[in-house]
Amino acid sequence: MSAMLDLTTADEQRQPIRKSDGTPLKVLYALDSFPQLSESYINAEIQRMQSWGVHIEVWSKGDPRSKANCDVVVHRGSLYDTITLVQPDIVHTHWTQTALKYKDAAKRAGLPLTARGHWHFVPKQIQRVEDEDTITRLYMFPHLAEKWSSQTSKILPMLSCYHHEWLAPRVAKNRKMIVRTAACKRPKDLDGFIRIASKLPGYRSVLIVCSLGPNDLFRELEALNKELGSPVEIVSDISYEEVAAYMSEAGIYLHTYDKDVSFGMPVSIAEAMAAGCTIIARDVYGAAEYAGEAGRLYTTEDEAVELVKATEGWSDEQWARAEQLSRERARARFDDRDVLQPLLETWQELGEKRVAEANAAVPLFEKLRRWSGVGYKRI
Repeated sequence: MSAMLDLTTADEQRQPIRKSDGTPLKVLYALDSFPQLSESYINAEIQRMQSWGVHIEVWSKGDPRSKANCDVVVHRGSLYDTITLVQPDIVHTHWTQTALKYKDAAKRAGLPLTARGHWHFVPKQIQRVEDEDTITRLYMFPHLAEKWSSQTSKILPMLSCYHHEWLAPRVAKNRKMIVRTAACKRPKDLDGFIRIASKLPGYRSVLIVCSLGPNDLFRELEALNKELGSPVEIVSDISYEEVAAYMSEAGIYLHTYDKDVSFGMPVSIAEAMAAGCTIIARDVYGAAEYAGEAGRLYTTEDEAVELVKATEGWSDEQWARAEQLSRERARARFDDRDVLQPLLETWQELGEKRVAEANAAVPLFEKLRRWSGVGYKRI
């Protein structure tokens, strides 16, 4: 459509996207806690959309447990009152359950809501999304969207992506350095990383975690690491740029995950590929397609150890080829400038639809219902 942004110059110009009526395209993010350090995918998404000229503001229900830096206006208080104040074209959120939680505020305001799903796959929730007209799009990871097999245009696949502006410069790889980054949550199987590292004494193993504030698991990880002779450097709550620097140096990215938990598509793997790391990942549903030729999969911790040790016999040419494969796959599949285009286009379509419907009459009963809030969840 003619109103679509020319993405070839957007990064350089950062000019506001304007709808056909001359007003800027405005999106309000509705989030549980912002800016949360562990939710790098949200913070990167906001920065990319801002670079493309979308006017972004955020409503956050609460404060983050581990804070990041993100240059955007943040509102507290009532979501509906914030919508009334900001007057966005669209409300956007992350997580399926969050979309269902915040839909009433958008619905009361007569606004569409878009969302990106993550690792939760709960059929009842997804069906509620299908049935809710206010939720216009839910972008899910491809292996989960395929599992749902939606017959509508509402639930669409979208890969995770990395923010290329956070990547540190290329440096010589330390082939005996292993990195894992994650939020400090039990499904990440971070104790598994420590156990694997304890069997690789000749390696530098670095676990970079977002602590999520006072956290029993973080203390358990520190205790386990000490018990096993401190095989791991545990680094917590550092900036995305500092994480990128570790990724740039590491030869191997070792991804751990609870095999019994629904698998999302980790941003950390995409970031590690973009930094040229060789990927060794837990063989769970969705992992093989995600990692592709840049990855090697394991089912047990001993298998992970053997995959790491196998790289000791690689030639310089094999290491160079592995690094090239990772970088090429990252750029071809996970660059945010490509992955997020469909979301931007959806927002622009919805913005133009808002312009077209600006003069449409709203029934008196619906006006009164929105004004009073009767029948809507108060948020």
